Amino acid sequence: MSDFILAGLAAAVFAFLYFSRKRALKKLAEAVADKRRTGAGVLLTQTTDDKTLSALTDEINQLFQELQAVKMASQQEKAMFDMALHNMTHDIRTPLTIASGYTQTLMKEDANDTLLKIKQNLDTVSGRLEILLDYQNLLETENKPDLVPVNLTEILKNELLNAYDQLTEKKIAVDFVLEADYFVLATRVILKRIVQNLLGNVLKHGKNHLSVRLTADNTRVTLRLENQSQQPIRKLNKLTNRFYSENLSASENSSGLGLYIARELVERTNGNFALAYQTPDFSVSLSWPRLEN
Repeated sequence: MSDFILAGLAAAVFAFLYFSRKRALKKLAEAVADKRRTGAGVLLTQTTDDKTLSALTDEINQLFQELQAVKMASQQEKAMFDMALHNMTHDIRTPLTIASGYTQTLMKEDANDTLLKIKQNLDTVSGRLEILLDYQNLLETENKPDLVPVNLTEILKNELLNAYDQLTEKKIAVDFVLEADYFVLATRVILKRIVQNLLGNVLKHGKNHLSVRLTADNTRVTLRLENQSQQPIRKLNKLTNRFYSENLSASENSSGLGLYIARELVERTNGNFALAYQTPDFSVSLSWPRLEN
């Protein structure tokens, strides 16, 4: 047999092995992608006799099994943490309420500076606890709530009125434009909590001025709050992350949950949530599909 024929046969064998391995690698890659996408528990298999590919398949299967074990351990740890958080927040609430009640009673008899400071600190702890309870409720209610038409304008007016004294005390001037009564699909409790959290964020981190605009076009209702920030904002995109805080207020630490909860509630009511910042102005824009009055 001539050298030319031998070289041709060798090239043919090489090409066959090369393309066979290439097809096998492609199938393996597709199987890995499908397993990642679906989370199927079926082990990957290799139909060729290639020992290298078989070893690679075994290693990938081992890696998936280890990742699944880590995922299950993480889920169990999260469930235990959520339960502990639930128990702690409810255990704290009762003695805190009792202590606040006693303090208010004592202040009626003798409103001295010491009692006033105690009350202020109890109010701070109570506020933190309410935010943790809101967070816990989000964890426990993954499904979307039953939505009904709600007058957003009315809720916004009431919450601005409720926050008036606190805004005045912080020397934050408010101007607002509420064009008309606008209705969105939500619940009163959810909309109240969204507005309360946004106003709470202004009270903690804002200064000088707050602008509130509630407007609408033919399809959407938009609520925009803009205020001046006490401190420069470094990482705007992280402000809605759980427990993230830039400590924007010099006088009070933040739980890092207010904007996160607001965003979650907006999205659960089919709304959009966006932040913007251009020194020193910080703004929050929310929008929902508009309902006819």
